[in-house]
Amino acid sequence: MAPSAGAVHAAGFRGIAPDLRGFGGTDAPPSTAEYSVEKRTGDMASLLDHLGLETAQFVGHDHGALTGWYLAMLRPEIVESYFAMSVPMRADRARFPMLKMARMLKFGDETKEDSVYGWGHLTPWAPRPTQFMYMLHHQLADSGCHYAEDTRAAQLALQFGSQEDAEPPLFPPAGMSGDAVEWGPLYHDGVPVPFWKRVPQPTKLAPWVTEAEVAYVCGQYASPGAWDGGMHWYRIIDQDHADTPELAGDRRKLEMPVGFLAGTEDMVITRMFGGVEAVKKELAGVSAAPDVTFLEGAGHWIQQERPDETNAALLSFLEANRDT
Repeated sequence: MAPSAGAVHAAGFRGIAPDLRGFGGTDAPPSTAEYSVEKRTGDMASLLDHLGLETAQFVGHDHGALTGWYLAMLRPEIVESYFAMSVPMRADRARFPMLKMARMLKFGDETKEDSVYGWGHLTPWAPRPTQFMYMLHHQLADSGCHYAEDTRAAQLALQFGSQEDAEPPLFPPAGMSGDAVEWGPLYHDGVPVPFWKRVPQPTKLAPWVTEAEVAYVCGQYASPGAWDGGMHWYRIIDQDHADTPELAGDRRKLEMPVGFLAGTEDMVITRMFGGVEAVKKELAGVSAAPDVTFLEGAGHWIQQERPDETNAALLSFLEANRDT
């Protein structure tokens, strides 16, 4: 869960950066149930046991950040401090599960009544096409195949590509442009279109990544079904909500030191959490004195895009909370 393990090791800490289940060299179990919050936080506790450690300072980005928030709430006795990147935690627990709400808002009548998508059968008087939302697309049993179709192109479109001289999206129905492409109908000619085809297609790498790094990441997804592990992290979201009713109310106030780092142009911050000021307000409700830093102009892959500033913020936080 530590994206800057090398930097913290060089600074005199013990840096441990495990592959999270479903990614890299893990067994990547095929059942979604094996990715539950209990399993994921249990992995971290078991890792400490394996290494002979009682506690640690934890760091997480994206899925790792979400799991870290759960770990801090469910297993605070092993968390000395917690530093999250890109994905904050809301001060108040949502009343309804995220995917359930998204289905109600986004999905129409194209799918079966028992589908994980369509709720359109509840409003037959107002038919509309099923709308795209990337987390809901990932509920499809074959969603991983939609990325494995061209792993390199998907990685460039979503992470490693430069937007300079990028070509148009691969999903350009007549008369559709801008957000209508990115968030329009899920299906095109009867086929679900993944997120990476809905955004501009880079023709070159971003300046902060090398060809060797891209080749390594793509190699991690080379084996059949390698994308499926990551899809399970999205499929378990609502079950995690159902499995943790004890996290409502005061349990969401964390006692250990909390740090947070994100870019001001991160889509998670701008689109999903309402912007920088909204995130600061939420985090103030999570911790008595959160250490919050935003890097102006930085995007979602902050530890790769701005490594020096990321490591500086992280090391400052870890040093301030060493042995707390």
